[in-house]
Amino acid sequence: MISTVFLELTNHCNMNCDFCASRLMTRPRGYMPVKLAKSVIDQLKEMNFRGSLITSLMGEPLLHQNFKEIIKYSIKSGIKTNVITNFLLVPERIQTKELLTSGIDILCLSYQTPDVTTFTSRGTKISFEKYFNKLKEILIFIRDNPINTHRIEIHILHTFYNFLNVEIINDYSLIESVVLELFNILYPRNSGMSRTVLDKKMITRSIKKFKRGKQYLDTFEIKIGSGVYIVLKRANTWANYLIPKGCTVLPQEGGRCSFFYSTLGVLWDGRCTVCCQDFDGQIFVGNANLSPIENIWKSKRLIKIREMEKKGLMVNKFCQACKGKIEKNGHEFSIVKKHGWMNKFFQLANRAKVKLIK
Repeated sequence: MISTVFLELTNHCNMNCDFCASRLMTRPRGYMPVKLAKSVIDQLKEMNFRGSLITSLMGEPLLHQNFKEIIKYSIKSGIKTNVITNFLLVPERIQTKELLTSGIDILCLSYQTPDVTTFTSRGTKISFEKYFNKLKEILIFIRDNPINTHRIEIHILHTFYNFLNVEIINDYSLIESVVLELFNILYPRNSGMSRTVLDKKMITRSIKKFKRGKQYLDTFEIKIGSGVYIVLKRANTWANYLIPKGCTVLPQEGGRCSFFYSTLGVLWDGRCTVCCQDFDGQIFVGNANLSPIENIWKSKRLIKIREMEKKGLMVNKFCQACKGKIEKNGHEFSIVKKHGWMNKFFQLANRAKVKLIK
């Protein structure tokens, strides 16, 4: 069953982030026709789809001229609709009120770089001060008005134990200061508002938990308000295509992947993939302009990919690179360092898990 559909409204973006594979994209850029977007939504409704529809795979969805129309149509169709945005076009393209009262299930604010220094990696002319004020205005609206967005996430990248070229957060004190800064916007001091949702002790406890598992956790969330969360996400290599200079990838045919059984990405031109990391659409499984979504999901091409995956084999070059090893100067290394007694513990736990599965 499909649990997540990435409906790429556009692969254009108004930022050029160092940590994003958009700069590596070779496929044409464009905007999904409204007719195609609505057709995919209609088909999902007919399939009794109960998963989540995310309005992007690559690109900034608010750039689409008909973003509001498509979102409204999806929500009216009874589909859980999630939006990931860098909010650079709020309120110019869409008013804060419209965004937060439209009925979006999960709104992810791709804040990512929480200070002046790290913001330089975003590749935009706007100042960090102006960008932060946009986020501040959104949080103030959440604080002062009723909204019907189920969950709001503020995404921030962390690069602990990470060998990527870019560094975002490598300092625990920065995490604490960012969390407190955003919390104090939602719950100002001396305002008479209840601050029981979070206090400094809770933040400290959360950060301690993050410290203990930082080299193993891809995501870690800290609640800062009712339905509002800061989500720390590990910067990734985009299937080993975004790696440090001087490194090479040794592709591996062996590997397993759950995306083949749960994820469908419909690119802006109708071509389909089964991976949210597939920025260039290399894992082609069908075209939504030519075939129904359900037929694509049950196609011989995708069935073959799944059959090989069950045997522990990756047939696509993109997947082989994703499962590959990184080499530099003849030495293999992991983009994410894992070491010490915790590494041994996790290795033993994984082996035990494999034995239980067998």
